[in-house]
Amino acid sequence: MAQHRRGHFDELTFASFTTLSILQLIKEAQQKHGLRHADYQRYRGYCSRRIRRIRKSLGFTNLHKSIPKHPAKFIHRKLTADMISEEKYLQIAVFEAERCWSYAMQYKQEIGEDIHSRKRFHVISKLKRAVSHTKSLEAIVKICDQADVATKLESQAYNAWMHGSLFFELKKWKSALDYLRMAKTIYLKLEEAVKVDNMTELYDVKCKEIQAQLRYCEFNCADYMENNEAMSEILSIKLKLGDDDTLQDDFNKLITDVRSKALIDQPGEIYWASKKIIITNVVYDEIFSLQMALYEQILGNIRDVIQSLNDEPKKDETDGVQASMQDILAFLDFIRLSKTVERYLFIIKCARSQERNERPQSLIRLYDTVLENCKEIIKLPGVDNSTDLVDAYSLKVEYYRTLRLVLAIFIHIAYLFKRAQWFL
Repeated sequence: MAQHRRGHFDELTFASFTTLSILQLIKEAQQKHGLRHADYQRYRGYCSRRIRRIRKSLGFTNLHKSIPKHPAKFIHRKLTADMISEEKYLQIAVFEAERCWSYAMQYKQEIGEDIHSRKRFHVISKLKRAVSHTKSLEAIVKICDQADVATKLESQAYNAWMHGSLFFELKKWKSALDYLRMAKTIYLKLEEAVKVDNMTELYDVKCKEIQAQLRYCEFNCADYMENNEAMSEILSIKLKLGDDDTLQDDFNKLITDVRSKALIDQPGEIYWASKKIIITNVVYDEIFSLQMALYEQILGNIRDVIQSLNDEPKKDETDGVQASMQDILAFLDFIRLSKTVERYLFIIKCARSQERNERPQSLIRLYDTVLENCKEIIKLPGVDNSTDLVDAYSLKVEYYRTLRLVLAIFIHIAYLFKRAQWFL
């Protein structure tokens, strides 16, 4: 029975989880819990509590093995790649590294101007512990099938930056320079691939922080060679934190995957107060669904009112009352048709702006529906009394008919081009 359960567990496959933006996770925690005022002790305490909460929520707490007549023995439960089922497991490694790093920065802050303080050795020790956590994090993410390419790149950059910080404190300027350059390069590539404003701003700020460290390293190791040549030579050799010779190719593949994913999941744009706001695809879909629901609600209410007026018993058969009722029904039909036109135009706009790979034939059918509704508005009772209204919707009919014709011609040209390729 136990073997059957174990075999069943081994066959389990975990679904991919969302991107773990390590830099964003760290920056938000730092700004909210002490580092806005350079309070590293407060931030270290927060990291410890955060790790404890995550482990408890996952049922992954450390053990205290009780032995008779002996003190309880502490058993540390380490992360392994096969147990990663959600991104919270990776957050444990991130905050373990952050706790050690903040401890080192706290000691460094306490040292001050005393260059002979023994606490300097504690700084180095804590940074080495932080490096071991980031190295373990990158190794786990690299072989974890549930992690996407952006998460893998972020873990590489975080590990490279932590290595650079360690060598910076050890005053090994050349090694620090290599790792910091690598971290900056990865963050620059991510900044190019990601199109969300808050993320690009985070990457840009991080690159500026690393640049200050780079200048100090360059000054100390007298590295005044041409930056582009030096960078290409170092990256071709040093862009591997392990012994894998193909990591450079993997890095290029990851960047390509991130860019292709960014093109597929291109964020939308909304305009408010003369300002363009870029929003993620998930938020865009929620706004789209909400607006479509509002259109459906409005159209449903209008249909209910029209139905209730049609079903209402005719108590007064005078000509004036009947004419007034016809005008009311015509007005309600006008609102219903105009809102239907707005709804289909909104669908067309979203399909074209988001590049959702909509078939051109689908757009043609949407334009046909818009044309039919505009023609029905012109035929409504009493519309011919308003010349402006007739002219406006007649112009709209010609305009949307032209757009439909252009789209149909484009489809025909694309078909002829594809057919001509067979003869080339």
